[in-house]
Amino acid sequence: MAQAPVIPINSKSQPAQSGRGLMQAVQDPILKQIVKNVERTIPADFKESYAQIVAAGMTVMFSESTHSEMDQYLDQIKGPQDVPNVIAHGIVKLIATVQNQSKKQEPLKAIGPASITLMAEALEFMETRNGIDVDKKMVDETTMLIKEGLFSLYKITPEVMQQLQVQGQKPPASPAQPNAQPQALPAEGA
Repeated sequence: MAQAPVIPINSKSQPAQSGRGLMQAVQDPILKQIVKNVERTIPADFKESYAQIVAAGMTVMFSESTHSEMDQYLDQIKGPQDVPNVIAHGIVKLIATVQNQSKKQEPLKAIGPASITLMAEALEFMETRNGIDVDKKMVDETTMLIKEGLFSLYKITPEVMQQLQVQGQKPPASPAQPNAQPQALPAEGA
C-alpha cells in the first residue's frame, strides 16, 4: 500500500490539487443532487470540518503518490454488481486514513456527509474510468454500505444507536481507537 501523504486537516481548508484539478464539483446529475442534498443538511458549525475532510480525502484519492491505490480498488470492479462494495470499502478506508493522519478528531456530523461527498467523487471517477453508469440503486446501496462501514469503524452498534436515541444523545464525535481500519472486502463470491 502506498504511503498516504500527511494531510493537515486541522488547518484552514485549501482546495485539493489533483489530476482532476481543483476540487471540481461532480457533474453526473444523480451525484450532483446527492452532494447538494448532503451539503444542505450540514450544521453551520460543522461546515469547516466537512470541507477539510473532503479536501483531505480528495488529496489522498487523487495525489500522484496514492492515486495508484485508487486504481487498484477500481480494478476490482468487473461489473455494476461490484461497485457498491468496492467503493464503500474504499471510502471507509479513506476516512480512516484521513482521521488517523489528522492532528484532531473530526466530528461524525462532518465525517458522515464528507464520506458521501467523497463517495460521489469516487463514483463519478469510476463511471468515467470503468465505463459503468451510476444509477440511484447503486448510489443507495453504496451509501448504506458506507454507513455500515463507518458504524463498524467507530464501534457504533445498533444497540448503541438505540440507547443514544432513547437518551436523546448523539453518537460519539471521534473513533474509539486510533489507527482504526475498516474490515477487509468480502471474498469474491461471498
